[in-house]
Amino acid sequence: DDDDDDDDDDDDGPEPVPILTPFPTPAPISFPPCNVCGNGRSVNFPEEVVEVDGYGIVECGELEKDGLNRRISPDECPLIPQQINSVCGCNAPCNVCGNGRPVGNPNAVVTFPGEPSIECGDLQAAGFDGSIAISDCIVIPGFISQICGCNPTPIDDDDDDDDGYVTTTTTATTKTYEE
Repeated sequence: DDDDDDDDDDDDGPEPVPILTPFPTPAPISFPPCNVCGNGRSVNFPEEVVEVDGYGIVECGELEKDGLNRRISPDECPLIPQQINSVCGCNAPCNVCGNGRPVGNPNAVVTFPGEPSIECGDLQAAGFDGSIAISDCIVIPGFISQICGCNPTPIDDDDDDDDGYVTTTTTATTKTYEE
């Protein structure tokens, strides 16, 4: 008899394919909103690309959206503003002498309450990089004007081809301002 099947397997159809059940996806963690520029400021150069420690390389605008959409942890958030400030345009440039006046004594050192001492030239560089908040930029000239040589005297020698500034260099190297 030919219909005798003695190999003990059922050849009634194709082998069953196992169905994989995905692991459950955890609910997203909801962080508080993160203002990546800090102090309520906004990114002014959203297309610029910046590298942020622990986050990678990203466009400033995307980083700002991630912060506002609660995708940046509260541990990372306070570290971001100092890394992106100048690239992302979080602060407008600040001329620390005010009104476009140059720093005449870049090696002089100033100290503000609660801050480390800084040379006037480094303070000006930080201002031009946008690292100084507008609220601070407004008051800094009053504190540093004399020590940093911020009051150049214009010279006009009547031929208009070599007009420039003469700056007075102070001999003091450190001045501490108290509140």
